[in-house]
Amino acid sequence: MLHARGILNRASCGAAADGEVEVLRASRKVQASERLAAGELYDADANLVFADEIGAALPPKRITKAFAHAVGRSGLPSITLHGLRHAFASVALGAGAQTKIVADVLGHSSAQITADLYSHVTEPMSRDASERVAATMFGTR
Repeated sequence: MLHARGILNRASCGAAADGEVEVLRASRKVQASERLAAGELYDADANLVFADEIGAALPPKRITKAFAHAVGRSGLPSITLHGLRHAFASVALGAGAQTKIVADVLGHSSAQITADLYSHVTEPMSRDASERVAATMFGTR
């Protein structure tokens, strides 16, 4: 589950995009009004990003359906939430983001898990780094 604290912690240390922070703040305002309306029924301890009107976790199928609907309305190519997560990791690693940072964003318990899952992205990067070192040291490429 996606907990608000983790994302807001990334935001406080400058690791979240501005748009991400704005969306989260707007969502928190909505959740605050729902919390007031629900009173003691609201599950404030869960502190979820995707929660229903009483703070409980949304069923995964509901999130998946809403995401698919939003993608369809956007005119973007069809992609699943898992596909979007994989695309983010692949693009971030391919762009040179540190494996540890990508692991943290994905919620992996270690950078090794990320490295193992995305070795198809990181192996060409390693080759490229080796070629750059060789070019610098020996004038080859």
